[in-house]
Amino acid sequence: MKINSNMVELANYLKVVKEHAPAKESARVKGDADRVNSDKVEISKRSKEIQKVRETVEASPDVRMDKVKKLKNEIESGSYNVKGEAIAEEVIKRSLIDTLL
Repeated sequence: MKINSNMVELANYLKVVKEHAPAKESARVKGDADRVNSDKVEISKRSKEIQKVRETVEASPDVRMDKVKKLKNEIESGSYNVKGEAIAEEVIKRSLIDTLL
């Protein structure tokens, strides 16, 4: 998997969210002897979504071996053909997406 600036930003955001999770004091029970203080953490919907994304990214393999084998075979047999226009189009598309995000 290729790590780009968006993944780094996501990882940094997750780290900040984890470090600064809000805690609430609650649960006062009758009488001084029975008084209980406890912390309660509430995770926002956005944080839960970010956690799902993080888990998905961490579960993804770094290298897609099926693609590597296919490309290796094409290169070795001489049938691999690089189309410059397709590469240029993809570079421009990714650049625009990174700019927008």
